[in-house]
Amino acid sequence: MSDNFDENETVLEGNGDGDITYEEDNYDQNGIVSEGEESDEEAQQMTCTEIMGEMLKIWNNQNLAPDLLMHRYEIVDALLEMVKQEKEKVLDMDIEYGKKPKPVTYAIRKMEISRIEYMVKSYINKRLQLIEEHPLHYLNIDTKLRNEGKEELLDYRERNHCKKYVEIYDELMVDNILSRLEGIFAAKPVAAKHPVYPRVIAKVVDESLRQLEIPDYNSPGTTSFHDVELHNIYAIPWIAVKDHVDSGRVDLM
Repeated sequence: MSDNFDENETVLEGNGDGDITYEEDNYDQNGIVSEGEESDEEAQQMTCTEIMGEMLKIWNNQNLAPDLLMHRYEIVDALLEMVKQEKEKVLDMDIEYGKKPKPVTYAIRKMEISRIEYMVKSYINKRLQLIEEHPLHYLNIDTKLRNEGKEELLDYRERNHCKKYVEIYDELMVDNILSRLEGIFAAKPVAAKHPVYPRVIAKVVDESLRQLEIPDYNSPGTTSFHDVELHNIYAIPWIAVKDHVDSGRVDLM
């Protein structure tokens, strides 16, 4: 996917809490970016191209993962803000040129907007599909992580959707089925999510990752360590790389 957004026009800056805000670059009257003191905030700045690359990475990993990964909606929201500004530019070009022939950049911008919107929708839909298969399972995990002050599994919008989904499911189940049964048969069934141990194709992308801990299925409860190398590709149990995919040290293929 090409990155046709103007990389020098805007940057996205992290606030240290995982959120990203959209800011204009500091240009002087001659169009040159003014120099400022180096700071931690400047080190956290992400260009439009970097945001696109990060979105492509998390989209690919979530589509290939057999389980729900930690949400990255700070990237999604930043990308949607970029799309919003690009749509405004396309609208300005519509007004400026009217029925006259438009420059090539007009078509390129519209194409990139469509590509980005497809990628974002695909990422969100894949996550919702997994959530709706086992809503209570993921809701409980997210609640536990929040109570422990750890990174959240669900974005607040996903969490609200999950709660509403469970409420509607319970209401329909009680009204249409359970209310007609008696005794223990009227209890709400809860389908537990059984652990899955599929193999995935994984590529090591962080040089600090030197070993992977792999469960030994011949001896339940035991594990073994295997050396890995940067940029090498492995067919490996999902449970051995899940945390590394979440942390960005491993990409799925």
